[in-house]
Amino acid sequence: MDFAYLHFEGFIGSWYGRDYVDVKSPVPHLVNWCFVKLGRNSIPATKFIEHTAYALPGLVYYLSTGQFFPALVFTYMINSGWLWAFHGNVSQFPAGMIMLSFAFPQYGWVFWGLAVAYEPKLVIAYIPFAVISGWWWQSALWAVIAVAIVCGLYFFKNQWFLYCKEAMWDLSRKLNAYRKGIYDQWVPYWQATEMVSITPWMILAVVSNPSIIFWITPIVYLFTLASGKAIRGNHLLVLIPFIAVSNINPALVLLLLATDFYSGGFYLRDIWFRFYQVFRNPLHDVMGAGLYLRDKPGTMFAFGMHSQIYIYANKPLMYGCPMQIEIRENSPRYRELPKKFRQNPPDWVVETDLNNMMYFNPNGYALVLKGDTIKVWRHLK
Repeated sequence: MDFAYLHFEGFIGSWYGRDYVDVKSPVPHLVNWCFVKLGRNSIPATKFIEHTAYALPGLVYYLSTGQFFPALVFTYMINSGWLWAFHGNVSQFPAGMIMLSFAFPQYGWVFWGLAVAYEPKLVIAYIPFAVISGWWWQSALWAVIAVAIVCGLYFFKNQWFLYCKEAMWDLSRKLNAYRKGIYDQWVPYWQATEMVSITPWMILAVVSNPSIIFWITPIVYLFTLASGKAIRGNHLLVLIPFIAVSNINPALVLLLLATDFYSGGFYLRDIWFRFYQVFRNPLHDVMGAGLYLRDKPGTMFAFGMHSQIYIYANKPLMYGCPMQIEIRENSPRYRELPKKFRQNPPDWVVETDLNNMMYFNPNGYALVLKGDTIKVWRHLK
């Protein structure tokens, strides 16, 4: 799902905008392309490099300030399983930039600018932080840079501009309206454990540093999330640097870290089974089917939201619209999908997540592989 969506460029050469639409900035896609190449197109190596890189700001903070426990809290919690850090997300990088802004306050505006470029919805939270920090000319400089980039794309790379507008403006607005129509809770029941995990951290952080000025930025960020009516555990990773530098009693820090480590099964064996059971079996089926198709020639299209199948199968996207949940319901690209499918049927069709998928008529296809949550069909030529 999200991991695949953020790594298509590096693993299968399918690019943001041209080959699929996402609701995020292009920046995380470019950063993750670099991680994939550093990992030499290996999924385990790429994940190891990414999680190591996301934790490094904690080490930098310690080397810069000499404060061990804030660095420890950040280094550990930025990869917390209970906050879905293992799940593809765009929160760890901005959190790292915010941690670096605490380590080097004189360059904080630079790090915050990078955080906003990576995750644009942080711009709302940036405003009070910038005002409190007195970043007037620095904010004006970032605004000029942003306008220059937008104008440069519009006049010189108009197609790129349209790709970014489609993702970050058109689709984002539709998605917010769609979520307000289907979710009757900001925090659904299957996010309860994530909320329970971070609540004691937040309580102790506020008690340790009760300054309202310090917490204005996190509060604004939470209201921004709430406005989209979708708060998930990985979204809350942005709060970790604020928790880390709030000077919680070291004994309580060790107690909470030990609780996380123990309740997380010491982070051994199957992480998905421990932290996100509902997708554990479908993901295993997707990996198996993808590896089965990896050395099979021909094109492939997957019905269902488990887009990792493309990476495991090492096959590029078709039709410009993988079936990512919520995006498929809101992007105009999908209106043309039935026509494109009929005109150019794929050699292989994979149905993932059989209980939650769009209808596929297998006329002209033979079933060659079936699992508990997946079917693989081969086109009969």
